[in-house]
Amino acid sequence: MKCIACMNKQGIIGIDNQLPWHIPSDLKHFKEYTMGSTVVMGRKTFESMGSNPLPGRTNVVLSTCFEFDDACVLGNMEELVKYPGAIVIGGEQIYRQALDLDLVLEICLTLVDREVRLKEGQYVAYFPVECLKDFEEVKRTENSEDGYDIIWYKKKESND
Repeated sequence: MKCIACMNKQGIIGIDNQLPWHIPSDLKHFKEYTMGSTVVMGRKTFESMGSNPLPGRTNVVLSTCFEFDDACVLGNMEELVKYPGAIVIGGEQIYRQALDLDLVLEICLTLVDREVRLKEGQYVAYFPVECLKDFEEVKRTENSEDGYDIIWYKKKESND
C-alpha cells in the first residue's frame, strides 16, 4: 500500500475538512499519481469532496456508519487486502491507521512552504510525521516556482 499527502512544515494537511491551500501543479501531480488506482479515504475526506468519487479511480471509503452510492465502503483497514496497490489519500485518522498497522510501503509527500495561521475553534488535521522515522527518503523533486518539494519515501528494511 502507498500513501500520498500534502502538508506544510507544521504538519498540517487540512483545516475544517478542507485543504488549506490550492496549488494546481500539485493537484495535477496527485491526479497523475492516483489515476487508475484504488484510492482509500475516510468519510470526512470523501464528504469534503462533496461525496463525489474521484473519476478514473476505484474509490474506497472507510466508515463504520455510512453508506455511499458511488464508492465502496469498508468497515475497517484490514479489509483493504482486497485492493493490492491501494493508495491512502487521507485524512489524518486513515493515514495514522494505515501507518500504525504497518501496511504502507511507500509515501509520496508534498511538503508545502506555506505557514498557516490558525484561528481558535478550527479543526486541524495533521499528517503523522512521527511515522516517517520508519521510512527513508529515496527521491526529492523541488518546485521552487510554486513553493513545494515532492518527497518519495520507502519503508526501511526490517532487521528481524
